[in-house]
Amino acid sequence: MSAVLFDVNVWLALAFSTHPRHTHAKDAFESASSEAPAVFCRATQQSFLRLVTTPTIQKCYGSELITNTLAWDRWETLAAMPQVLYLGEPPGLETHWATFAKLNTPAPKVWMDAYLAAFAKAYDIPITTLDTDFRNFKGLSVRILT
Repeated sequence: MSAVLFDVNVWLALAFSTHPRHTHAKDAFESASSEAPAVFCRATQQSFLRLVTTPTIQKCYGSELITNTLAWDRWETLAAMPQVLYLGEPPGLETHWATFAKLNTPAPKVWMDAYLAAFAKAYDIPITTLDTDFRNFKGLSVRILT
């Protein structure tokens, strides 16, 4: 599969034109195609919806009020595009997730990153992100947008 999992920070940067990485996210999105789509999973979908409806984030990027209804409409618009693909959880996800997440120290911020890394690893697809911490996941193909 030639798909690419987009981290929620890429979807968020794409959603707000005033985001400092908007141009990078837009370029990555525009390079996606129906043959090599940008992937949403349930975790990135849920995080996208939560973050775009967060008033603090809206204010930070000078956005109009984004209601839950408007956010859902934007999600549906994105999901309907030919270069976007929604994928459910792959077989083997939990094994990869445990491998990436089981650390010998408390690290609450690792859980979601480890989940997304495991999702990409189980599908054998790269992840595109703004987060350099994804480089810490061994065997994961990562594209950092800078």
